[in-house]
Formats: sequence, structure tokens, C-alpha cells
Amino acid sequence: MSKRTPKVEKDNARAAASEPAQAAASASENASAAEKARKPRLTPKQKKWLIAGIALLVAAAVAVTAVVLHKKHRGGDEGLGVEVVTVAKQDMSQSISVTGKVASSKTMSVTSDLTAKVKTLNVELGDHVKKGDVLLAFDISDLDEQIKTLEQQTSRAAKAKAREKEKLQRALDQAVADGNEAVKDAAAEADKAYQAWAKLAADPEAEAEEVDAAKDAYYAAEKAVNAAVKEGNANVNAAQEAIEDADYASNDDDNDTAKELAKLYRQRNNATIKAEQDGIVTQLNTSVGSTPEGTLMRIEDDTALTIQVGVKAKDIVRLEKGMRAELTSDAYPDQTFSGTVTKVVNFTSSEAGSDGEEGGDSGDGYRANITIDEGDGLLLGMGVKVKIYLQEGEEAMAVPYDSIIEEDGTSYVYRAVPDEKDPEQATFEKVRVNPGEPGDYYTGVASEDLSIGDLVVSSPDMVSEGDTAPYFVSDGKDFTEEETE
Repeated sequence: MSKRTPKVEKDNARAAASEPAQAAASASENASAAEKARKPRLTPKQKKWLIAGIALLVAAAVAVTAVVLHKKHRGGDEGLGVEVVTVAKQDMSQSISVTGKVASSKTMSVTSDLTAKVKTLNVELGDHVKKGDVLLAFDISDLDEQIKTLEQQTSRAAKAKAREKEKLQRALDQAVADGNEAVKDAAAEADKAYQAWAKLAADPEAEAEEVDAAKDAYYAAEKAVNAAVKEGNANVNAAQEAIEDADYASNDDDNDTAKELAKLYRQRNNATIKAEQDGIVTQLNTSVGSTPEGTLMRIEDDTALTIQVGVKAKDIVRLEKGMRAELTSDAYPDQTFSGTVTKVVNFTSSEAGSDGEEGGDSGDGYRANITIDEGDGLLLGMGVKVKIYLQEGEEAMAVPYDSIIEEDGTSYVYRAVPDEKDPEQATFEKVRVNPGEPGDYYTGVASEDLSIGDLVVSSPDMVSEGDTAPYFVSDGKDFTEEETE
């Protein structure tokens, strides 16, 4: 029994504690029932008006939310209100903005085919040089030794070739002499045979067999003459060919030697490297005592400047040579430089834009070069912002693109008329306009009722004719930046 007593006491305590709560709940239910009994029941017509009222409240909440979101979207912090801009004259030119780096339009890579050590180096990276300045000189002691050895070999070879040619010439002369002697002897024998034949032929007592034998002897002698001539010519031709072959071989050797010597002479003459143009040393790949290969250094004319810019695909099709450009740099915040588009690279490749020297970072692989007309102070490699004018325009009264609405073929803007008593409130009225040429961010307009200094709504879908609401004036910067993203 003692073990059950605590449980009974605990249960009794819980029951006692729950009684006030149950009593309160019962009282609340009774009160609610009484309230319902007192509340009148709505008729169908009353329910309809109640629903309409709720719809109006929801619409108002949506409108307020839209205005708030619109304000946030435009980046305003002036408080709740309709964004308006001041009607002003705007530059109606069309342009694109790109970025790039200052580069030289005249660059020179200094190279040499001489394999030798650098003896003297007269420049350092970043030095300015003038055309004709001595940049470096090679050690040509080994080169002089090569030239001396080759000249000695050439001299000995020339003497040997001369002796060989004399020998071959004597052989030719001997062949000619031997041939002539053989022909002379054969001709004498043929003449003797002819005389014998003629004598027998004239003798009436000569036997026919004797005459025929004499004739055959003569014919044989004639053949001997022809054979002597043929053999003599063959010997002479062989001797002549030997001379010609020797000449050809000698000429080949001479040509090879002459080419090698000419190369060495040229290298010796070019062992002192001079600048071929004015400029600044922007790359240096050698030092005293080294044996350089390839490009020794790079010189860029820092007075002939160009801007290499990257261009987006949608803009490259509108870009042409000769277009005007304005250049600005963070190094000169208060100065504007002028330039001209001189090259449009309207194709793309895997290499384009992959290295820092091929243009700015604002392109899709397409590039253009801007020649700087006046760029005193701009330095090679300096980042530049470039505005390229695709179409020149004059100043005209203009409003933002989105401010214009069209109804039944007629264009309007909403003008904000500030309240005289409450300057923070404005009434919005439609004003007819005639749109003109578009610029980058604005459209030129003509209107008898709109004037410079008037306020027009940036987003006309936010207001209606006769509406009154708070407003704030935007300078248009957020608008233009947003619209051109």
C-alpha cells in the first residue's frame, strides 16, 4: 500500500491542476457561442461587397510592393515613390565601350644567327634607344679563327685545282696533237693508194684483178682515215670532258666554301648589333658572357601608340575602320585622348584573347586596333577605356527609351507635375511626343508640350493619367547602366 500512495497523490494533483484550465476552456467556448449568436449573418450581397473590398486591398498591396521593388531595381534610396528623370539635351551618338591596353604599332625583334658569346651589352630593360645606337657586341675571336682556317684551306685548294687543270689541259692538247698526226698519216696512205689505183686503171695492159686490188686498197685507206678521225675526236672529247668535270667539281667546292666564307664574313660584319629604330627596350633575353639564341631583345616605339581592344560579337559587325574613338585612363582621370579605328579583326581563333597582348578583356575573341592621335603621357601596357562612336549624332532633347509608350500609333510620355503645396507629391499626365533618332540610352523627342527641365516617368507602366503619388528624381546613371548590361 505504501508503494501506491505516491501515484494516487500524483494523479490527484494532476486532476486538481487541470480543473482551472478545463473551466477556462469551457468559459471560452461559451463566450464564443454567445458572440456568434449576437453576430448578424451576412446576406449574399454583403458577402459580394466584402470580397470586392478584399480584392481592392490585395491590389493596393501588390501596387505598393511593385513600387518598392521598382525602386530597389533602379537602385534608388530616396524613399518610396515613382522614379522620374529630368528632360535634357543628350548626345544622340551611338557608341560602344570597350577596354584595352596601350601597345606600340612599331615593334622590332632583334635577332642574330651568330653563335658566339656576348662581349658587351650597352642596354638594360626599359632603356630608351635611338636608331643607330650600339646595343651589344659579340666576341668574334673564334669567328676570326674560323675565317682564317677556311681562307687557308681555300688557298691550298685553289693551287691544287690549278695544277690539276694544267695537267688536264696538257692531256687535251696531247690528244689533239695525236689525233691530228694519226689522221695525217692515214690521209697520206690513202693518197698513195689512190695514186696506185689510178695508175693501174690508166694502164691498158693492167690486169683487171690488179686494178680491183688497187681499188680495194684505196677504199681500205679511206676507212683508215675515217677511223683515225673518229678515234682522235673521241680522245679529244674525253680530255675535254675531264677538264669540264674537274671544273664542275671545283666550282661546287668553291661555291660551298664561298657560301661558308660569305656567312662568316656577314656574321663578323654583324657582330655589332645596332638599333634599327627609336624605342624602348621591352624585352631583354641576353647578358654578357651568354651565348643567346633566337630573339635577343625587343624594341617598341613608344611614340607610335595603338590600343588593342576586345570586342563583343554583337558589336564587331557594326565596327568599321575610320570610326572615331575617345580614350580615358585611370592614370589621367581628367583627360580624354582621341583615336581612330585602324584595324578590325572580324574573326576569332583559339589564340585570340588568350594572352595579354592580344587585346582587352571585354571581347569574345574579336579584336580591333585603335591608333592614338594624341597620346602624350600614355605608357606601354597601360589599361585604357575606349568609347568607339558607331554613329555620330548631335545633341537633342531626349528621354530614356522606356519612358515612351505607344497607344493607337501615337507616342506619349508621363510628365510628373509637382504639387505646389506638397513638393514631394506629383500628378502624372500624358504628353504626346514624336520620337526621333535613338542614341545609346536615350531617344530624341520633339514635342510642343514637353520642355527641357520637365520631369518624365522612367517606367510609365507604374502610373496612369491623373495619378498622384510621391516621386524621386533619378540622375539616369542607374538606368543607363542597367539597360546596357
